[in-house]
Amino acid sequence: MESSPELHRLTDDPEARACERACALLAEGKLFEAEREAARAARALEDGGEPWLLAESLTTQGVALARLARDADARDALLRAAEVAERAGNGERAGRALLAAVEELGARTPKDELCATYERAARLLSSSSDVDTLRRLSQCARRVLLLLDGRATPPDWDKFSFREAVLRYESDIIERALRDAGGVVSRAAKLLGMKHHNNLVSILNTRHRELLGERKPIVARRRSLITRKKQ
Repeated sequence: MESSPELHRLTDDPEARACERACALLAEGKLFEAEREAARAARALEDGGEPWLLAESLTTQGVALARLARDADARDALLRAAEVAERAGNGERAGRALLAAVEELGARTPKDELCATYERAARLLSSSSDVDTLRRLSQCARRVLLLLDGRATPPDWDKFSFREAVLRYESDIIERALRDAGGVVSRAAKLLGMKHHNNLVSILNTRHRELLGERKPIVARRRSLITRKKQ
């Protein structure tokens, strides 16, 4: 994990220096020291420091904790980092904290929680133009797919189709949403975080027609008495 470029510009800020030291210690594999330094910076920043710097410190602390096999503490730190960054309007930094959770804790995270974490990261990073961040997002997508398939080793890359794997994953998620929503498309769309149910209708009609049977039959609305009288 590399330190943020912003840290290099804050040479007079003691918490920024502590966070930068924590990143350097993490890169050297000195996990206990990295966690301690990042935790110290985070505690100081919780009292009113820069939100982005607090998020950076918590992310560094979370990664160190994950590598120390302190999963629960690591998850708390990384989710807190995402919360702080998102609340401050920094979706990019929030998304990167969630990517760290997938990268460091993915294999030890329940599948539903793993999917939710990745999907939230993808939403936050949907407008990112940072090449490294987009590369990490793609790698995390592949990692999630492999973990959902329950495979301990990568697939046969000669036969692997990323597009088909993503479509299978998308189909599984939509099927579950429809099931949990009782087949009501508008409710399923809300569960999936879509603003308009027509988006889900379009996906079903174009990419997942095999799921149309999961829809609750559409009941035509009764026409009002006023309308019928006018006719």
